[in-house]
Amino acid sequence: MPDYYADDLSSDQSYVTLERADEILSQTLTGKTWTERAARDRQLANDDPEHVPQREDDKNALRDATAVLDDLAWKGRPVAINQPLAFPRRLHDAQGRLIAGVPFGVEKATALLAAHLLETEGQSITPDLFQSYRVGESSGVFRAKTPDALPKHVRAVLTGLVEGATSWTPVRP
Repeated sequence: MPDYYADDLSSDQSYVTLERADEILSQTLTGKTWTERAARDRQLANDDPEHVPQREDDKNALRDATAVLDDLAWKGRPVAINQPLAFPRRLHDAQGRLIAGVPFGVEKATALLAAHLLETEGQSITPDLFQSYRVGESSGVFRAKTPDALPKHVRAVLTGLVEGATSWTPVRP
């Protein structure tokens, strides 16, 4: 059987791969619908070697979530001037240690926001989020101008990573 995640997202398309998003969301209550859909598709792939994974909507949601988050005022500075996304960054944790790659909070926020985008598809969106963007092959008119426009459960995991986000009240995701 071919690798289910063989056609996964790259780090210049999303802050989190589809495989990692599946893992993260399987451990959250807000990712239940995503996790059930992913499990059904993986089961089809296990049962039928000819089955092509049907996860383009999930990948597009991860790209869109990355685009939304990419424009926030992140702490630290990019590792390279010409990198396509805001991460990786030169960023230190609360103990002063350098954080390599994309911090777990950003990966989790990306996965949570992608699940939120799919679950609220077709519903009205806060006007603060409307803007035009393009990241790789993904484009649209949905981007957070301010961290406050993000859903509370997404903001909660970004505390300490975004400039000016220290006043956010943590909530349980």
